[in-house]
Amino acid sequence: MVKSHGVWNGSKYANPALDAAADAYDAATDPAERKKQAEIIARALHEDVPVIITVWSGAVRAYRSDRVRGLRAHPSAFLDLTTVSRA
Repeated sequence: MVKSHGVWNGSKYANPALDAAADAYDAATDPAERKKQAEIIARALHEDVPVIITVWSGAVRAYRSDRVRGLRAHPSAFLDLTTVSRA
């Protein structure tokens, strides 16, 4: 999801209406309400086109949290080991 202050928002896209719909979607327990909010989100993303993914590395990494500390995911798949230590 490309929310205004989301972790995966490398494009710095901001749309308060989308943010509100995403929050409402997350809070909704009624399937009809979730569908309504999902449609608002989809429409906003379709109309605004906040990001175009031209390349996907497909890299998937898995780490055991009981053995590694300080590892953080980065949107570009950059692997920063400067803060990593053994658990």
